[in-house]
Amino acid sequence: MTTSALTSVGIQYVSISIGATNTSGTATISAVGSGAYIIWLGQKFSTSSTSETTGLGRVELTNSTTVTAYRNSAGNTLTVNALVVDGDTTNLVKSVQKGTLAFAGSNTTKTATISAVTNNNTVINYPGLTSASNATDQLQIFQVRLSLSGTTVTGARNTSTSNALTVGYQVVEFQGTALNSAVQNVQQTATSGTSNDNSISSVTTANTWIANGNNFSNTSTSVNAFWPNVKLKDSTHTTMATNGDPGGGTVGANYCVCEFVSGVLTANAVQRGTVSLSAATSGTLTITSVTQAQAAQNWLGNTSNISNMNEETLYYLSAFTNSTTLTVSNTASVTGIGSLEIIEFNPAASGSVATWSAAASLAAVGSKLNSQAATWSASASFAAHGASKAAGVATWSAATSLSAHGAAAIKSVATWSAAASLSAVGSSKAAGHATFSSAAALAGVTAATKNSVATFSPATSLSAARAVIDSQPATWSATASLSAVGSSLAASIADFAAGSVVNWASGTSPSTTEFYRFHLGGKRHRIYPIYSP
Repeated sequence: MTTSALTSVGIQYVSISIGATNTSGTATISAVGSGAYIIWLGQKFSTSSTSETTGLGRVELTNSTTVTAYRNSAGNTLTVNALVVDGDTTNLVKSVQKGTLAFAGSNTTKTATISAVTNNNTVINYPGLTSASNATDQLQIFQVRLSLSGTTVTGARNTSTSNALTVGYQVVEFQGTALNSAVQNVQQTATSGTSNDNSISSVTTANTWIANGNNFSNTSTSVNAFWPNVKLKDSTHTTMATNGDPGGGTVGANYCVCEFVSGVLTANAVQRGTVSLSAATSGTLTITSVTQAQAAQNWLGNTSNISNMNEETLYYLSAFTNSTTLTVSNTASVTGIGSLEIIEFNPAASGSVATWSAAASLAAVGSKLNSQAATWSASASFAAHGASKAAGVATWSAATSLSAHGAAAIKSVATWSAAASLSAVGSSKAAGHATFSSAAALAGVTAATKNSVATFSPATSLSAARAVIDSQPATWSATASLSAVGSSLAASIADFAAGSVVNWASGTSPSTTEFYRFHLGGKRHRIYPIYSP
């Protein structure tokens, strides 16, 4: 079963060039909702000058239709790429919180307080930073790692000196139903080697992705050994890699491992790979074809062979070339390896309509939630608690069977056709109109509960205690049969067609605040409640 993970807006990509005379730039997107979050896809600086004030950028979703990229000072062109995922707030995203951490020159850590989230369902990611001053070859000053504990977001760097920074952060809380396991927060470090594995709890790799919380180190210069990328290696390991050996120094990365349930992603699920640049300005990654409006790139950093910090060569920029190709580029000819994931989500259902066909089975608690129209055809089966909920219109056709507690809850209009069967406690609830046609059978306690209007057509049978409860009018046509204790309770009026049989068990009276009307000999007669003593 698939889940509509995105709104109809889907995923939008932006590339923002901040001109030489500007400190910010914007991109206009189609309006997104409260479930929208941004992913930073790297940057590219147009000059070899080492200038953190002009060459470091961050990006944020400033309102529902605008993405803004910032830097501290004007000078040469800085290009920043990003994407915006407009997540469905019922099926994928519960909340998004974002902000900035303002580091004074003397700060090695800064914190921010957010509204409470379920931490096991929440990731934090890094959308870049800006710097108020330059510090040639001081790599560790600009490597700020992000983490989340409770309601506290923390940014940390190894040293301070005099560099003031503005660091972006974004906290995305997913719906618990979208996740297959708790989010795993990793703070990985290494002091030797060029590839270091980290153990994680087992995940399904096809449904798992990594939210990037950025890297860090304790070095002043050696980018070669202290600028890592990360990736998911297998179901129980992640890997952090650098171009060179840190040789006793410390390099690290913070990130979150997030596993979705099956159905959130398409059959392509998560594709991952690396792009190698060997003394080149660009490289490509070939993937299985995706729909770009559903596919989120995820940039997980790059290694580098350079010895000194230089924005032109240090950072890479990722972008789609077409549906099967991703291109990673840089201004200068460099050597390094970029790590990427491509996460293809299931789109919004067309017209917000969900349809199940022949012999569809929903067999688990809360198997399906629809905010609009839901349709089930031939032999659909609902076998467990709360298997279906629809806030709009629900239609069941031939031989539909609802066989467990609360199998369908409808807030508006519900229709069952030929031989529909509701056979267990609370099998159907409708707050609006409910219509049962040809030979519908309601055989269990409170099998149908209607808060408004219920209509039953030929040969409808209600055969168990309180099989139908209505707070408004109920209508039964041709030979309806009510044969058990309190089969129908109506707070208003119930109409029964000619030939209807009403049989309440001994000592029991149907409870009503008004009266019942029977069609006898073509005329309608008012009859007050009676019962067989």
